[in-house]
Amino acid sequence: HLGEDTGVELKEVRLRGRKVTAPKRTDLADGFAAFANSSGGWFVLGVRDDRTHQTLTTDQLDSVAELVTAICSDSIRPPLDFNLHRMPAPESTDGGVLLVDIPWGAEVHRSPGGYFRRRGAGRRVIDTAELRRLLQARARSDETGADMQPVADTGVESLAPEQWRRYASSRSSDGPEVMLAKLKFLKDDQLGTPRATVAGILLASDDPRQWLPNAYIQAVCYSGGTRDGNRQLDAQDIGGPVDEQVRGAMRFVVRNRRVAARKDPARTDVPQYSERAVFEAVVNAVVHRDYGVAGSRVRLYMFDDRLELISPGSLGNSLTVEDLRTSQFTRNGLGQCPVGDVPGSGGRRHFIERRGEGNRCHRGGDGRARWKDGDLRTRWRTRVQGHPASGQSAASRRPRDARGGAAS
Repeated sequence: HLGEDTGVELKEVRLRGRKVTAPKRTDLADGFAAFANSSGGWFVLGVRDDRTHQTLTTDQLDSVAELVTAICSDSIRPPLDFNLHRMPAPESTDGGVLLVDIPWGAEVHRSPGGYFRRRGAGRRVIDTAELRRLLQARARSDETGADMQPVADTGVESLAPEQWRRYASSRSSDGPEVMLAKLKFLKDDQLGTPRATVAGILLASDDPRQWLPNAYIQAVCYSGGTRDGNRQLDAQDIGGPVDEQVRGAMRFVVRNRRVAARKDPARTDVPQYSERAVFEAVVNAVVHRDYGVAGSRVRLYMFDDRLELISPGSLGNSLTVEDLRTSQFTRNGLGQCPVGDVPGSGGRRHFIERRGEGNRCHRGGDGRARWKDGDLRTRWRTRVQGHPASGQSAASRRPRDARGGAAS
């Protein structure tokens, strides 16, 4: 072999019995992750420093393969994809070397030493600025975007024509499968079978809960300031395509909010919440939520003095609450969806305009809204404070069309 380069690293293997003593587990983990965070490459285990091949026996190759498997599964986050190839050593019939094929990583991988990338014949630590760019670049790719992942047990028939045709060009003569693929609502799985993507299910199925059981908004209005099942005034599980969920959530808020009045000099109604701020909060809760968090859904709680939205999962792509002032990231494909007639939309054409104006509304630019970060490890919470209700009691807002039913 000619030696190491950007795509190849050679390692001598030492064993004591069946235990691999060199190379060290952490060194291999950092090297594997560096390849995945770059363009992929080969680790050849069984080559000495003088570039001569070792002749590892079948049992020794088994031990090395077991170590590689454990490292890629347990020492690297997220776990690493890899392929193993046993290669016969030159001029040998009873032994060989192990080639570990590390493909380009669809995600950014962290190993025990931190984040690494391959550079020349070595590796180096990724600094903070480069790491942020790498995370953003890989999050934008079709292969890694959460809304581009195929959903098991789905197909073309899972998507309702009356739903997906809203996004298709009226001038296109493409058949359904081609059109859905162009819309990124359909994608082949690893076996080449066309499957609906997460975006397709969320935007173009009549009931996403059939495949994504937690794809709905649970809305509850309480009398008082705490979640008490005995003091529910209204409760609704809001399903359907995600744009309908946003519309349903806004209707829920409008029918349950209080409206005060003042004279200046004519009578002026003062809604308890800014419709624009609530609209932005609901849209953000839907597009940022992590549908990979099992058993949880977007929750909208209304109390006498506040409105709370809880969106499952931490902020995506390594963002923090402070980053939201300057950075944008969405997990799910609501951006291409036309708004229609929704309270608080402010005349916009699409739910997400990508101008970064929504966060300003939450921080107080429109209405009395502010960020409440809560526990970002498990959820994202925004709290919208209500206007004073001019002495009105909680009973004055009880909706005439309140829907009963407990909400857990």
